Amino acid sequence: MQARYNPIALAAGICAIILIVVSILVPWWTLTLGSPAVFTTGLSPVKFSMDILGDAITIPIIVGLNAASIALLALGATTMIIYGIRPLKPYSKRLMSYGYTMPLFAIVLFIAEIAAVIGAASAIGSFSIPVMGSTTLQLPYSENVSVSIEAATAFQWTFIFAIVTAALALSTRLYHRRIATATASGKSATKIDNSAKA
Repeated sequence: MQARYNPIALAAGICAIILIVVSILVPWWTLTLGSPAVFTTGLSPVKFSMDILGDAITIPIIVGLNAASIALLALGATTMIIYGIRPLKPYSKRLMSYGYTMPLFAIVLFIAEIAAVIGAASAIGSFSIPVMGSTTLQLPYSENVSVSIEAATAFQWTFIFAIVTAALALSTRLYHRRIATATASGKSATKIDNSAKA
């Protein structure tokens, strides 16, 4: 009996759509300077936010890149859902091959964003910011005076959800091999049975 749909692909596609929405609202990673905060930034593949002394800073090129990421992830989620509904159509494997890579791409992009932020801080101010945790930075104030400021970083629950989504997407490819093999075996068995009857 042929598999009529791929439930893992459907779950991955739906989770990917949810991931896009929640990632716009809640960043995957945050950096806060000061207590109370004088600088905050939030990172995810679909949104970059930066706030200095309560004022939001918008960088047009970043906004454009975020919009492109949203479009790519949404297209990937859509192709996963279409593939999940019709996993054995001639075009289905191509849809799956594109769709399952998008959550993985998002995580790679996110890691690159964190590396860029930490690298920029190190290059501009010789600051050592942890990927996760807190530290105290010494900011130069005058020739012989420095000011201490607390820096804290944290991964948010949305990043865990992104990992789950990527794992589902990867599992889709593995499950595709299973249903493709089962379908091929079923066709062979049918041919043998028909030959025997003949």
